[in-house]
Amino acid sequence: MIDLSLTEGERALVVAARESANKLFPRHKSLEASRAGRAVDLASVSWRESARLGWFGLTMAESVGGLQMRLVDEVLVLMELGRQAVPGPIIGTILAARLAKPTLAELTMEFIQGESVAAVLVDGMVSGAGAGDYAISFEGRQPTLLRIISAETVEGADDSVMTSRVLESEEIMQGNSSLDQTRGLLVSAYLVGIAESMTAMSAEYACAREQFGVPIGSFQAVKHRCAEMAIRAHVARAQLLVAALLAESNAGGTVVEANAALLLSIEAARRNAEDNVQNHGGIGFTAEHAAGLLVKRVHTSIAQAPHLDVLEPLLLSPRTTLG
Repeated sequence: MIDLSLTEGERALVVAARESANKLFPRHKSLEASRAGRAVDLASVSWRESARLGWFGLTMAESVGGLQMRLVDEVLVLMELGRQAVPGPIIGTILAARLAKPTLAELTMEFIQGESVAAVLVDGMVSGAGAGDYAISFEGRQPTLLRIISAETVEGADDSVMTSRVLESEEIMQGNSSLDQTRGLLVSAYLVGIAESMTAMSAEYACAREQFGVPIGSFQAVKHRCAEMAIRAHVARAQLLVAALLAESNAGGTVVEANAALLLSIEAARRNAEDNVQNHGGIGFTAEHAAGLLVKRVHTSIAQAPHLDVLEPLLLSPRTTLG
């Protein structure tokens, strides 16, 4: 039996990450940027402070500027960043630092210290990066780190984060295919955080908003939606922690558990986004409310995950460990 309860140190890490994310990336800043149709400035004190906190190198060796923590710790931090809907190419930068570490120590340190950023390349597009930055592609047999030579800014699903179409790039290096599983775990963690955030948002609104003289949370339809949101987020969190524990111990079944976690996380985030908008009624559909921002953040985050069409055969394949 796997014990999923958090230790005192892990609880302290969660609190610290939550407080820091709320301070450095207040959600109203992303909402204001989205309303104005402009991207949040990531070349700011907040991004450098994120690096100082070690978010881009949590599991990396101290010799390259990392904190040398456990994978479970990294997953817990990513959940909190998702809860706050922190913008920017956080996952891409974390993955790029991992990919570069074996041979490019200087570049690895640049990623960890926040001096360079990398975004996951999706259909020739990157979110939160542009010319002079880096991209990490999972479209071939092995993940590939690219330097973006030229790019053009285009309209993306999430107005608060810059979206660029990569026009020209050069290959820096290729990495181990096991990085794709790590990508799935990190995206899952971010999505679980968003799913939990939307659950809390709906529950709070259901208690505060009154209709016919009573809180709308007393109505069965709203009450059941909130309960289902909580269940989906809880199940996804539990599955993700199991997958992370197995991955860091190289135990059997990691591939199956990690992909199950990703599917559950995507389902929780996507459906909770829909229910959150529904629970907020008319205001949930407007640009004035954060519910719409979270819908955009969910879809752009899912785009960074391994393609869903490859997950089913992986779940049905023999159980193998993460390489």
